[in-house]
Order: sequence, then C-alpha cells, then structure tokens
Amino acid sequence: MGPISPKVVKDLLRHVELPALLLLLVVFATAAHWRNIVWKDDLSLWSDAVKKSPGNARPLAGMGYALTREGRLDEAVAHYLAALRISPDYAEAHINLGKALVLQGRLEDAISHYFAVLRINPDDVEAHNNLGNALARQGRLNDAISHYLLALRIKPDCAETHSNLGIPLAWQGDLDGAIKHFSEALRISPDFAKAHYNLGLVLAGQGRLDEAIAHFSDTVRIKPDYAEGHCHLGNAFARQGRLNEAIAHYCEALRIKPDYQKARRELRLAREKAGKSRSNGRGNF
Repeated sequence: MGPISPKVVKDLLRHVELPALLLLLVVFATAAHWRNIVWKDDLSLWSDAVKKSPGNARPLAGMGYALTREGRLDEAVAHYLAALRISPDYAEAHINLGKALVLQGRLEDAISHYFAVLRINPDDVEAHNNLGNALARQGRLNDAISHYLLALRIKPDCAETHSNLGIPLAWQGDLDGAIKHFSEALRISPDFAKAHYNLGLVLAGQGRLDEAIAHFSDTVRIKPDYAEGHCHLGNAFARQGRLNEAIAHYCEALRIKPDYQKARRELRLAREKAGKSRSNGRGNF
C-alpha cells in the first residue's frame, strides 16, 4: 500500500503523544506525564527551598518544574541547567529539561538531554519515547521508530508508545503496521482518546468511513472538548452525505475553539451542500 495522504500525515504528526509538544494547558492537566521530582509544585515553596539550599540540585529542579507550570520557560531552563551543573547525572532533571526545551521549539537541545538520560539508564522507557517523539518531529522517522521499538522491548504494554509508533509507520506508508499499533494501544487502554483519533485518521484516509466514525465518536465521547476530534468526525459524516451530523460536529468544534479555521471552512462547505440538497429536494434531512 502506498504512502498515506500528506493531509492525514500532517494531522497525525500534529498529535504525537508527547505532552511537552501540546499546549501548556494540556501538558499540565495530567501530572503523570512529568517526572515526580517534587513534593509540592508551589513556586514560592521551591523558591524558598532554593534560597535555603542553593547547592542542592533537587530544589533547583523543582523550581524548574514549577516555573514550567507557570509558562516561564526561560527561567525554568536556567534552573534545570543549574541543577545539572551540580548533579550532571540527575536523570529526572534531564528529562524534564528536555520537555521544557521542546515547548520552546529547541528540539536538538531536547534530544541531547534525552540521550543523556539513556546514557545514565539505557532502559528508561520515557526517555526512549520522548526521544522518538522529538525525532519524529524532525522527520527522522527511522530513528524515531527505533526508539519506540526499544521502549516497547522494555515495556511491551505501554499504550502511549504503541500509539506514537503508529504515526511514523503511517507516514512511511505502513498502514497495516500503524493500524496494528493504534489498535494495540486501545487494547491496553480502551479509553485512550488520542489513539482512537489517530486510528480514525488512518481509517478515514483509507476510505473506511464507518470504522473511522466509530473511532472519532469514541474520541469525542472520552474527550468531549477535543475540537479536532469533532472536526474530523464531521468530515467523515460529510463524506457519507450525512450533512446534518457533520454540521453539528463542526459547530461543536467551533464552540470549543472559535478560531478553528479548518472547522469554519468545512462548516461553510457543508452548509452550502446542504442548501443545494434542499433545493434539489434530496439529501438526508
């Protein structure tokens, strides 16, 4: 089977499952995605701890974590680097620094810190996974795939890694492989919204619209405020001529994300088609 369409690839790659590649609001909604190097995340407490123990790496790294939560990335990076000058093998500081650097768009710098983690612990699943994500963002797909596979060799039941691996496989045209890994992610974690979404994109790209609709529907059931999920569900309905349902989901996408231009464009087109269908006395209304 040939490569998947560039439009589907773009959508897939935008949704690589790396919290540090998402908006800050999404990143910090799920604390489990960050190394738990803090007992409190309050900025004032960490600031006080740094003043009392300026030569201790842990408060500096904790301060970096708290600053990242506040979106103060330059300051966060400075604190992580200070922690690493004191304790160069502090794996948690390296990995959280990598995430902050990705948020700044500094992929090469982030990659160097993920490699530092793997030098300290070659079996660190999160480092392999995050490294794969950063490499995929750079278009280094074979390298990304290698690190995802290493992560799965260490932890075969990691749903996030299976979902991540499906993305470069789809880009390379291995749609069966992509579907296999997205499906495995869902077997492990049935309510994994992004895996449902990514699988829906590939299935829609293959023209398997009923299956795509099922997965996009699961996406928005699990995550009702996911504007992209509503938009692509609308697209699948529109391709089936189910224009009322498509319009409803485009409207919901715009309610969630008013500046979502793709949804606005698709809504306009769907309404135009619906108007023509009414004027011709046909359509599913």
